[in-house]
Amino acid sequence: MRLELVDAAERVREKIARAKQAIAAHQDFDWYPYNSLSNVPNLERLIGDQGNPILEAARQQGVVDLGCGDGDLSFVFEQLGCDVLAIDHQGPNHNGMRGVRALARELQSKVEIREMDMDGNESLGDRCFGLGLFLGALYHLKNPFSALEELAKRCRYCLLSTRVARCYPDGSEMPSQWPIAYLLGSDELNHDKSNYWIFSNAGLARLIERSSWDVTASMNIGDTEHSDPNSLKHDERAFRLLRSHHSLRNVDLVDGWHSATPRGWRWTRGRFSAVTHRLPGGAGNTLVMHGFVPPEVMSTRRTIQLSIEVDHRPVEPMVFDRSGLFTISRNLASPVSGTSALVTCRLDGVLTLADEPGEEFGIVVESLDIH
Repeated sequence: MRLELVDAAERVREKIARAKQAIAAHQDFDWYPYNSLSNVPNLERLIGDQGNPILEAARQQGVVDLGCGDGDLSFVFEQLGCDVLAIDHQGPNHNGMRGVRALARELQSKVEIREMDMDGNESLGDRCFGLGLFLGALYHLKNPFSALEELAKRCRYCLLSTRVARCYPDGSEMPSQWPIAYLLGSDELNHDKSNYWIFSNAGLARLIERSSWDVTASMNIGDTEHSDPNSLKHDERAFRLLRSHHSLRNVDLVDGWHSATPRGWRWTRGRFSAVTHRLPGGAGNTLVMHGFVPPEVMSTRRTIQLSIEVDHRPVEPMVFDRSGLFTISRNLASPVSGTSALVTCRLDGVLTLADEPGEEFGIVVESLDIH
């Protein structure tokens, strides 16, 4: 993906320049003043060798560009063969979304453009995407948690960038280990009242974790020693490549699963299986599963055993002797060296309901992966 992304950005940059010249004769608005495509080298570094599965997911399931500005990156991913949904809000968008619409017309683009208030109660609906672009928009939202969680429900991967800080405005150092968020005043940063939350690196990590994402790659640029939330001189940007585990979106569900709960967890049946997908970078040595054993399941049994196989090879089973949250971590005797692995699990006890004859309810799984 690295060379493809860079090459596509260069081709689109030239097309946009010609389109803007053509539009200039009847233009009645200002273009977004920043170079959105300047992010491409940073994205290239962030993605590294992980690009192929991400681009494959983007081509198969499409891309959503949240906070698209004038749509430059939307047009880049369209150039790469992806169906793209470009989203912004007319109010905070620099030109009321006239720029992205004018470019789409001039470029004869098929990018779908939608106005959406990311701080409101609007959602992406039932549509799912292979990749979400969320670049430079998080700190412009009053409710960054809900926006990031909504993306986790609908996207397998996400490219995220946002401003972060290591120091308070007076220059004193933030405690690096604590998840901190600084709320800006209405004219505190660049006299732009659309700026709200600046997270510490630990705060951003906690937000990502609580909104059902895993970080697969990260990097920071700018002032990485003395960054603060409100000055232009001490600006630091965090770039993160994320993979969602909301509703087990990071795996392909094979059989034995019930529909996802609003929280993104899933009940299993007595036998359940899924295919995990590894990003490049080495063999997968550890199976990790997080979940919950409901008290109803344990009500008639002293213990329940979960048998586990990875690619038909047995792994040490898990014995549950009480209800509650659980974490299973198992080192694999034969590390997974390919790009995917089949995980098959069997419970020796399940819950059955009188009003749902023949239906089984086993445990609740929040996340499943091979690291």
